[in-house]
Amino acid sequence: MTHPPIYLTASEIREVTGYRQPGRQIRHLRDQYGLLVKIRADGTPLVARSHFNRAMGGTVEEITNQTKATDEPDFSSLEAAQ
Repeated sequence: MTHPPIYLTASEIREVTGYRQPGRQIRHLRDQYGLLVKIRADGTPLVARSHFNRAMGGTVEEITNQTKATDEPDFSSLEAAQ
């Protein structure tokens, strides 16, 4: 089983942003997704895949845990009224 790279690839960044110019890619990633973007020595953006995944809705495990926590309704206000 191979793991995806720790950082988004250049082609993934182009696909996500729709831009080819690094300056526009960086601005888009920061402004539209609120991502922490580091700048490589060549001026291109560097984004951690884990950070991108969280910004885009989280991992399956995070979403599952969040759903489990909210499966049951909160009856505390009804119990206090009695």
